[in-house]
Amino acid sequence: GGAGDAKEACLRQIQLDLERTFPELQFFNADGPYHTLLRDVLWGYSCRRPGVGYVQGMSHVAAMLLLNMGPEEAFVCMVNLLDRWHFQDFFMVSMPRVERYAHAVNTMLARHLPKVWGHLRGLGVDSRIYLLEWWMTAFSSVLSLDAASRVWDMLIVDGPSALVQATLGLFKVLSKQLLRMDFDKALYLLTHIGEAEVGADDLVTAARSFTIDYDEFFAVVEAQHPPPPPPGP
Repeated sequence: GGAGDAKEACLRQIQLDLERTFPELQFFNADGPYHTLLRDVLWGYSCRRPGVGYVQGMSHVAAMLLLNMGPEEAFVCMVNLLDRWHFQDFFMVSMPRVERYAHAVNTMLARHLPKVWGHLRGLGVDSRIYLLEWWMTAFSSVLSLDAASRVWDMLIVDGPSALVQATLGLFKVLSKQLLRMDFDKALYLLTHIGEAEVGADDLVTAARSFTIDYDEFFAVVEAQHPPPPPPGP
């Protein structure tokens, strides 16, 4: 029946994604030591939150947790983490909500890195395109494991302001490249950020150079009629 088919489809998608999760580690592929653990955590989450189910990208979140704790703790952490902050909106791909977060990120870019913001705005780069994947997995699917782990350290210690800092940090590190790029090259870089090989230390130093008040950031997300960010210089 319908429920059985949905379960089969969910398990098939999980199975496909296990092979794509940090493939360079070979921990999560069919012969890897964490293969079954990752599958069980993801299947457990999809049963626990049937309204969300399994969504591509969750395997990276679960894998980050499994690399740092046992499977039971990883499952509890995943349920708690994905119930918080922006994660539900992003995994449900609620585009009106993602658009609000993108607007708030644009506002921060305009304030802290006006040249970069002005250039991207002039090119017409839509921040929703890259932000969805960056924030959905808290950068774990787009950065090297080393760099992503450092962002996760910040996230666990400082909360969601770390994601805003990491986003601004990436733009700061890549600003010289981005300012020389046309639309196609800029969009490619931002949607293939792993290829830029951003160093973990450089990213954290850049991210920490920004002071972010998450309550203020979230107020911009929640503003009923968000004003457009100020134009670039």
